[in-house]
Amino acid sequence: MLRKKSPTTYPVQFKFDVLKYKLRTGESFESVAIKFGIHEPPMIANWMRLWKKEGIEGFSKLKGRPSMSNKQKKKTSAKKLTKEQQLEK
Repeated sequence: MLRKKSPTTYPVQFKFDVLKYKLRTGESFESVAIKFGIHEPPMIANWMRLWKKEGIEGFSKLKGRPSMSNKQKKKTSAKKLTKEQQLEK
């Protein structure tokens, strides 16, 4: 049975180094991917698009759904307090 690999997360500096190499040499995404051991060449094209759009800060953004936090619980308790205050008035 084949086991699914978990998605590889690359550090920001690694992504930036790959893009600098790609721009300096002008090699194809496939050859750059082979050189750096990246199994999905289109990923480099996505990094390039993100870098042109948002700069290096775009690499450090978290992906996926944000985790549940206490902020939502505080909001509901704050609403409850405002209702109680309204009743007191």
